[in-house]
Amino acid sequence: MIVILMFKTLKRFSRSIGTLIVNILVYILLDYFYRSESAWRLFPGGTTVPYEWLPRHVYIQLLFLIFGIIHILVVLTLISSVVFAALNRACFYFQIVILGYDALSISSLIRELASLLITLFIARLLVTVKVLSEYSGSREFREFARSLSTQKPRIKDLLEAAPTLLASHSIAYSLLTLLLITLLTIRGVMLENLVKPGLLNLYIQLFLLALSHLYAPGRELSEIVLLGVFSATGLFGLPPLLMILPRKILYTSQIGRVFYKEPVGVLIGIAEAELTYGEPRNIYNGVSQEYLFTTSSRETWFFREVLQPIYVKLEDLNTPHIVIVGASGTGKTTLVKHLVLEFNRTYSYRFLIIDPHGEYSNLTENTPCRVIDASKCTINPLVLENTSPRDRALQLSHVIASIFKLGFIQRRMLEEVILRTYASKGITEDPGTWRLEPPTLRDLVSACRELSELNQEYLRILPYLSLISENIGLGMHLSIEDLLRENTIIDLSRVSSDFTRAIFVETLMYALISKMYSAGRIRLQLVIDEVRHIMPRALGMELLSRIFMESRKFGFSTIVVSQDVKRIPKTLLNNAGLRVFFTLNEPESIRIAADIIGGAVKAKSTCISEALKSLKQYAYIVHATGSENIFIVKLNLIKSQ
Repeated sequence: MIVILMFKTLKRFSRSIGTLIVNILVYILLDYFYRSESAWRLFPGGTTVPYEWLPRHVYIQLLFLIFGIIHILVVLTLISSVVFAALNRACFYFQIVILGYDALSISSLIRELASLLITLFIARLLVTVKVLSEYSGSREFREFARSLSTQKPRIKDLLEAAPTLLASHSIAYSLLTLLLITLLTIRGVMLENLVKPGLLNLYIQLFLLALSHLYAPGRELSEIVLLGVFSATGLFGLPPLLMILPRKILYTSQIGRVFYKEPVGVLIGIAEAELTYGEPRNIYNGVSQEYLFTTSSRETWFFREVLQPIYVKLEDLNTPHIVIVGASGTGKTTLVKHLVLEFNRTYSYRFLIIDPHGEYSNLTENTPCRVIDASKCTINPLVLENTSPRDRALQLSHVIASIFKLGFIQRRMLEEVILRTYASKGITEDPGTWRLEPPTLRDLVSACRELSELNQEYLRILPYLSLISENIGLGMHLSIEDLLRENTIIDLSRVSSDFTRAIFVETLMYALISKMYSAGRIRLQLVIDEVRHIMPRALGMELLSRIFMESRKFGFSTIVVSQDVKRIPKTLLNNAGLRVFFTLNEPESIRIAADIIGGAVKAKSTCISEALKSLKQYAYIVHATGSENIFIVKLNLIKSQ
């Protein structure tokens, strides 16, 4: 069993292992040519040293240049990544500098740069498709870095992985040290001269061992062994080590640590296809893939047919936020209902749904929850919570000015009216006064009338404040504590005016964020459906960005639903843990979505674009930040909800 497991690991990480082997072989060959007299006899005439036409130092530079080109080209062929091939060569260069084969100088750095540029030129001629199409990791280096930062081991897991890691590290370190001492002594280097490079290598290897230890927990035994081996080889093994640190290595198409076939976490549907690179086989017929018949390449990106349930664990996602985008009638609401119920069942998350169309009320049939008709309720936007009067005046005046398209002067007058209203209740910048009874919207109107008696300019904003007071100031009062006490759906479908909806939701979100600061972590699933129907575009984008940035500090999950990808802030799109795209109709939205999912690889984006145009109802493309897996999932088993 152990042998089979080790074989699978060797196969899975064969490119990383191959890179390490290439590094060591290149070093051995370099050492041979560097010290061997027979190497000089390669020149015409068989002279031992070609002083007549080629000085020794020029020969050494040419030797390093040729080996550099061969080295980078072989590694580039192995891993198909320009970034990692260049990084690997840089590490190799610094390693041979440490061992005394070369000196750190401008000329040697220029030589290494020249070897990289020459290799890229050769690769451009010989393996263009392989380099530019097969591997997208070079263009998604931020995704790679993000996948490293999301792994958080526990102390118990670190202790469990330590014995295996230390054992494999020690054995590999001993073998490498023996090799280096043998080669350096053959070259005539005295043992006392090996102390300095030996100590420097030891420091590097200890650092890599500590790094490997952080990422060892939760891995298979054979993977931990590999981490130990790579960390023991110093700079020779640093790039291979970096390539296997993410749970999901960059060049495989297997289900990674975000998506599971086993029933763990939340079921998100049945995967019908997976985006794959290679020679098209088992092509999925559920979406258009006509471009496959026009491409001249034998290998390309395509959706391969699969049939398996897909589960997601919330704790494995980069962030607990989910973005769902799709045209009307494609199945977004059905998916949201399913996810809300699954999160409630699996993680005991209470949910708070902002429902602009009254589509979620039937959730009461599946789980206990309260439906609140927002048209019969009021929420006071002047409650301070944990914000100073001036800060709240700035926020609220900005909201009102955005809704009614007021100018800068009118916005400043709104600020003054709001501050005067707080002052009338004894509320000042002193935090001790913030818990006093807050003013109401009627108090706000009264303060504006008083100021207008001193300055008639204030009459310009009085109609807006009166309108807000008449529409929001009546009905049952809502508090954020009441809303968070149980599962809640806020139905906005009967709210008559756009500005009432906008102020209601902004005040609610302000109160929620303030509650987070006072209560700490809240196990809550917040759903905001179609923010474009709730408030103006610019204000909606600001609201979503603020919720995202604040909520990630306190661990609650947000689901944002929209028909238009352009109405979702880039911050949220780029950092959402899970991104879901149903059918899209607008070309610009399709392009943005394809770029988000597929990155900068043209063939990959083309494949995704074609699929986004032709997805069937209740089918969607799902992608998680930090994972290379992209699936087409169907809601067959859950659409009845």
